[in-house]
Amino acid sequence: GVPARLIEKLVTAAREVGSQDPVMACAGALDSCFGFAGLPDRKAPRPFVLVGTPGSGKSISVAKLAARARLQGRQVGVITADSVRAGALEQLSAFTRILEVDLRKVRGPDSLAQAIRDVMPFLDLVYVDTPGLNPFTPSDMDYLAELTEAADGETVLVMAAGGDPIEAAEMAEAFASVGATRLLSTRLDMTRRLGAVLSAA
Repeated sequence: GVPARLIEKLVTAAREVGSQDPVMACAGALDSCFGFAGLPDRKAPRPFVLVGTPGSGKSISVAKLAARARLQGRQVGVITADSVRAGALEQLSAFTRILEVDLRKVRGPDSLAQAIRDVMPFLDLVYVDTPGLNPFTPSDMDYLAELTEAADGETVLVMAAGGDPIEAAEMAEAFASVGATRLLSTRLDMTRRLGAVLSAA
């Protein structure tokens, strides 16, 4: 499922690796074309703002990241700006209560900025869960741009693996236009074709 132009780039990079082992050549090509790095689990000076389409796995990713940080003994805060999806707050509340993590609900950019100012001095890591928005609807992207600007954090696109590579690239481009600099892929365990993930990245 990898687009032809990306295949050419990867094949060229694989040749330059100079390994006779095809797996190592492919790994070297991927490493030279993409930057792989986990999100920090230590103290971060800015919040991580998770963005994406509806159903991409933002809320569960926030919960997993918060759990990982708590297991490392970090002080963690979660802020949800998702007042759109039914049950969004209840789902996050259940996780944060178990983890003994502070959860704040905000409505709109000004409220988000204030909540971040309130908690950042006291916490090692802050994760912001945003509403699932349509990357092809200008009003959705305008609202998301206001949220990411107010958060002044590192914006992470959460995208489910699988799907159409061209569509994924267009979505990623739209989210990059509002500040997304990282891609967190979900549902990798249920996906056999990773062309969409690579195309989006």
